[in-house]
Amino acid sequence: MYLFKDQEEITIPFICKSCLKEIKLVITAEEYKNTTEFPIRKENIHGEPPHKLIVFFDKNLEIANFNIEDIIEKDVSYSRELTIQVLSEIELSDEEIELYFLTTGRPAVSLGEISILIDKPKEECETIAEKFVQKGLYKKVI
Repeated sequence: MYLFKDQEEITIPFICKSCLKEIKLVITAEEYKNTTEFPIRKENIHGEPPHKLIVFFDKNLEIANFNIEDIIEKDVSYSRELTIQVLSEIELSDEEIELYFLTTGRPAVSLGEISILIDKPKEECETIAEKFVQKGLYKKVI
């Protein structure tokens, strides 16, 4: 095969667009010969935090496409489940737990915003917000 020029394998360097590290992807002559359908898919997990680089090669061994996937998604779902468990243990209802997730990460949340988020009157939201302050989830209610 003319692409391999009497070599058993070809190493194709690729710069990962996520971490800018050079990744060397290897395609063997045997793998190429046994391929019945293109593109050839190659994967490489690397980096910090770890991520998966998926590169697709056409029949001329040129890059046809690539994709980068985060691997930490499972950890995030576990951390959400753990957070739900902890919030349940400090006696928050399912609705209050959902409100906590909706408001976490925002610089400040007003009673009006809380009222809109959970579709309840401000008076009821004030009780929930005070409970969050009491439990240490909010610093203060605006």
